Amino acid sequence: DQETVVCKCETKFVLRDPTHHATNIAVFAGTKFETPGVYNIEVVVDDVMKLRYPIPVLVVEPPPGAKKPAKEDPDAPKENI
Repeated sequence: DQETVVCKCETKFVLRDPTHHATNIAVFAGTKFETPGVYNIEVVVDDVMKLRYPIPVLVVEPPPGAKKPAKEDPDAPKENI
């Protein structure tokens, strides 16, 4: 719908000169996309959107003959991404 925010990451930075640049990396580990479709990553600077990256989210079916994953043990420790 291009309005619902799934996840948000804010980074403060300063460019002291117009010739300077900055590279910022945002990690969205564990973000859940409930439905397939195109989601957008927006880069906003001083409340002005500068870039929008479309990210297609697809449901990928396992190849024929692939083993199904074992059922998760509810008492097993969880991996932290």
